[in-house]
Amino acid sequence: TREVYIPASAQKKLEQLLPRIIEICRSLPQPDTAIRNLANFVSATKGADSFYELIAEEPSILETLLRVFGTSDVMSQILIAHPEFFEPLIEYLGDCSSTLFDDPGRGFQVFAPSVKEDSLLSLLRRFKQFWTLLICICDFPHSTDPNQTSRALTYLAEFILQQVVSHLSMQMERKYGKPMDVENGIPARLFIFALGGFGGYELNYFSDLDLVFVMQGTGNTSGPSRIENKLFFAKLVESVASEMASITVDGSLFKIDMRLRPDGSSGELVCTSDRFLHYYQEEAHLWELQSFLKARPIVIDVEQSETLKERIKKIIQNRLSLVSTEDLKSHILDMRRRLEQSVEQAKQEDTVDFKRGAGGLVDIEFAVQFLQLRHSSNHPELFLTNTLEAINRLKQLELLSESDASTLRQNYHFLRLLESRQRLLQGKCLDVLTLDSRSLETLSYALMPLVTSKEELRQKIKSTLKSNRELFTKILQS
Repeated sequence: TREVYIPASAQKKLEQLLPRIIEICRSLPQPDTAIRNLANFVSATKGADSFYELIAEEPSILETLLRVFGTSDVMSQILIAHPEFFEPLIEYLGDCSSTLFDDPGRGFQVFAPSVKEDSLLSLLRRFKQFWTLLICICDFPHSTDPNQTSRALTYLAEFILQQVVSHLSMQMERKYGKPMDVENGIPARLFIFALGGFGGYELNYFSDLDLVFVMQGTGNTSGPSRIENKLFFAKLVESVASEMASITVDGSLFKIDMRLRPDGSSGELVCTSDRFLHYYQEEAHLWELQSFLKARPIVIDVEQSETLKERIKKIIQNRLSLVSTEDLKSHILDMRRRLEQSVEQAKQEDTVDFKRGAGGLVDIEFAVQFLQLRHSSNHPELFLTNTLEAINRLKQLELLSESDASTLRQNYHFLRLLESRQRLLQGKCLDVLTLDSRSLETLSYALMPLVTSKEELRQKIKSTLKSNRELFTKILQS
């Protein structure tokens, strides 16, 4: 317990709210956590009258606050650390529509109407916390559609990355000048490809960003301190990755993972477009062709990046036309087996990994990607980055039955929602779940109305993983 200072002017208003607080907390799996976080938040507001006035005007706000305070410590801590976020959040809550999050840039202009260059990164870190908290509050408990949440988080990450790249590029150009394409007399280009969940509009809370950087245009920069274009872009990418991952008093942005680039961790941070094309033509392994299904040009020079992507797609189609169905099947099964074995080695008793373990999300993704790769030579429209969109397209092309497509969609929907709620509860990327009563009790509450009890959740997890494994096996054997 801790004492909370509340000014006399606010004490009576709080006393009037106590019966409602107690009533709401009775339905929460962790009422003590909710009350503790509420007390800390009240203390942080220093008893501001505006807080009580807003609660009195709109009683549902108190319920929303207590639900977040009782389920996600990490989101609670953001609001406690930044009580100034409260009133702007409430203004947005009347419009928790899917379109609200389509343009985080507009939200940033409202959040920080006047931005000085030297304060941009600090403001972006604060905005990321504010916007993520708003997504969380609109997501929980109002939404049971993880796809909307994933798109909102993806749009946020893309906006922030664009701002950071643009900001750091301008800083470097002051020192080195613009990187110039000596052959064509135009500025050299940097292409950025999002892969993995970022490429598929499938980010979740606390996700890393999978990125590949490609440059076009040999030569040097135009400034007094001239350096090679490749060095300029390498310095830029290093700086972007560092600033994005830095943890400061204002929070952090996103960790960047560049291991999917040509030659992996041993490869250059930025490769030339010629090297990129040659790599996929001659050297890329089958799993790298599979990973490229998720590639999506973002941030800058998107139109030119799309042209490069189309060339890679044609290379992949040509290479896949030479791969037998049996070899492709063997590759998918081998990759899946390796991921499973890595999970089993670290697995503890009475736990499930609902992402990489048997029947997890990867079963769905690999089954869908197997069909995409198998049929892409005849159906280039199957080059889709989003898993649900790929399932729908496969059904339309009658490459997946209506029944199987429906089961895959439902199972994917459930496991993604489970992943989202688990991360909010744990405050980090965690795809391993302990099937004990305490863990499932809080999680089942966070998943209502999809499930209504911990036992129902336990059974649903088991039946979903079993169903996924059966479908994975059926699709690979068809």
